[in-house]
Amino acid sequence: MEMIAEGDWEGAEPEIAANGEEMKGLMELQTRLATMNDVTLLRKVVQLIQRSGKYCLEDATFDFDLCTLDRETIDSLRNCLLQPRT
Repeated sequence: MEMIAEGDWEGAEPEIAANGEEMKGLMELQTRLATMNDVTLLRKVVQLIQRSGKYCLEDATFDFDLCTLDRETIDSLRNCLLQPRT
């Protein structure tokens, strides 16, 4: 197996998740979601994900997989995070 240097990835095909989204973009979105501390924005994110129906509510956690959310929900999450905070 040939090793690929980091700079050689430029022509490589992006890794695609089950929902058709690029993994790199989903990982960036996950990082932004994981580091949020705005409670109002967090509630809006939860509402967007609840609308998709693809989540699991446990005793202390709200679990979801970005790789299974539909494009509309992913786009809504991105737009939500881009909105200026007031």
